[in-house]
Amino acid sequence: MLADDFVPVASGDRADLDAPAPRVHLLDNGRLVSMVTTAGGGYVQFDDRALTRWRPDATRDADGYYLYLRDLDDGAFWSAGFQPTAVEPTAYHVELAPGLLRIVRRDREIETTLEICVAPDLPVELRRCTVENQSDRPRRIELTSYA
Repeated sequence: MLADDFVPVASGDRADLDAPAPRVHLLDNGRLVSMVTTAGGGYVQFDDRALTRWRPDATRDADGYYLYLRDLDDGAFWSAGFQPTAVEPTAYHVELAPGLLRIVRRDREIETTLEICVAPDLPVELRRCTVENQSDRPRRIELTSYA
């Protein structure tokens, strides 16, 4: 499901985050629906029940399930997507493929890759975050999820 060799059907970068309305990607298996924006906002719904809070407000795009990162040495923090912290990244790239959304961003010489998919046969959303230290010094990075 989370593949390293997928071919994106669409992609975007930091400039897309300033569009008047968020770009969305639906991941759906018939029972579980995950709607994710290119900024990392969105919702998860199982059958007719909302699992995460979401308000359809294109001006905010701030609800969803998030992953925060914090540098334990200096307290700096950001999120794996642009939302909800809106911290400006050094680099930001989004790839959309059938059944998968990938957000790659770089902050403070740390590159994160967040991949989101929905299992085809189970009511399960999968999220994987890969963290790569691109500096020449040891780093202590804390990850915290929040819905």
